[in-house]
Amino acid sequence: MPEEVETEPGAPDLADPDVGRLLERTSLLALAVAAEGAAASPPLDVPAPLRPLLRHRKLTAAAHATLRKVVDQDPAFRERVAVRLSGSPEEVETAVGAAGLAFLRRPEGWRTTFSELLSQARLARAAGDDEINERRASRRLRSLEERVPTLEAAALDARAEADMARQEAQASRRAARLSADEVDSLKARLHAAERTSAEADAVVAGREADVASLEALLATSEAARVAATEEAAALQAEVAGLRAAWREAVTNARPVPAPEPEAPADPKDAAGAIALAARAAAELGAALERASEAMAEERDRQDDGDEPEPGRGSRPRATPSRRARALHRHHRRRPCALPPLVLEESDAAADHLVRLDGVTILVDGYNATLSLWPELDLVDQRQRLVDLLAGLAARFGSRIEVVFDGADVVDVPAPPVSRSLVRIDFSAPDVEADDVLIERAADRPLPVVVVSDDRRVRDGARRGGANVLFVAQLVGAARRG
Repeated sequence: MPEEVETEPGAPDLADPDVGRLLERTSLLALAVAAEGAAASPPLDVPAPLRPLLRHRKLTAAAHATLRKVVDQDPAFRERVAVRLSGSPEEVETAVGAAGLAFLRRPEGWRTTFSELLSQARLARAAGDDEINERRASRRLRSLEERVPTLEAAALDARAEADMARQEAQASRRAARLSADEVDSLKARLHAAERTSAEADAVVAGREADVASLEALLATSEAARVAATEEAAALQAEVAGLRAAWREAVTNARPVPAPEPEAPADPKDAAGAIALAARAAAELGAALERASEAMAEERDRQDDGDEPEPGRGSRPRATPSRRARALHRHHRRRPCALPPLVLEESDAAADHLVRLDGVTILVDGYNATLSLWPELDLVDQRQRLVDLLAGLAARFGSRIEVVFDGADVVDVPAPPVSRSLVRIDFSAPDVEADDVLIERAADRPLPVVVVSDDRRVRDGARRGGANVLFVAQLVGAARRG
């Protein structure tokens, strides 16, 4: 391909879209000549910029621009394209147009001719555009004229509807003024009903507190009865062991040889001796029982730091022994019983426990937040948990305490008034939240519910007499309401 030459003054601007439209058929003819040359035998030289275009099925604007540029700057290839034009002048002009013919053959003054043809094409296009715009404007005007009656009718309907709306508004205002006294009367009756309901709620709450107190007393009495029964069984087992030991000692005792009687023994005297021996054995057994009881009581007093009461000697005291008191304390801290056929891991168990009167709910903070919202940072996790528990406390009146690890956390905002029922604590730096929860489960008044998925926390809470829930159970109860 020859070197590119600079565009002479007056040469057509090949990047102008109007020039592209005038030379479109010329570009197609040039592509056909290049394709024929590539398929000839031997093949003719095809300008390098046109080789990629031979594989295109549809020419783009950039491809047309490339074809125009090659025809303009490659005289040899332009001559090959011009040779393809044959026939009468009318047929040639029809094939590529007057502008294309001037562009290919380039007679003297062809630039002026091309410029005039370009101006005529632009005027024709502008006239066509004006005509199109005029036809569009006429159609739009006719459409608007046709819509005028419809719009006028719609305006009349709108005015009628507005008049009706004004009349209805006036009637509504009159009705509102007439019913103001009735509304005030209903408000007064509503306030009276609310006061009566509040008084009734207070009475019901007092009755429920009495019932709860009686139930707690009954539970304490039952626990004491069970402890006393177990203590009695243990004492009976201890006495039985002492009796068995005493019998074994009497049986294994070596008999002392008696001197031979000087005269035959009287049968009546032998029977009396047997009776005396039996009575002595009974007295010895009773003495052993009293001694064992006294020793057990003395051990209890030493363990508890008590001193023997003056003047009482070794007689058993009326107060229960240390073992009995320990058994009583153990059985007094027992988890609340669930309704029949309700399993501990069920949603029904969670709904029942969070509604218990006076219940304290202890929540393993990060154990809950890391299982519910692991994608959030710790501050947002704590905030989400407090919001959830605040709603639960507001609905059921539960006392809720949340324990997180780490006393050095200082970025926790103070909870608003709506969350005053949720207490937030952080364990000391050298103490785990698990230990705090287990200790509180044993110290808080029953009923106590501990919420954690940690096995150690759940086992420790049960030993302290608390009920346990999984985190998912508490979340379900809070969302169900």
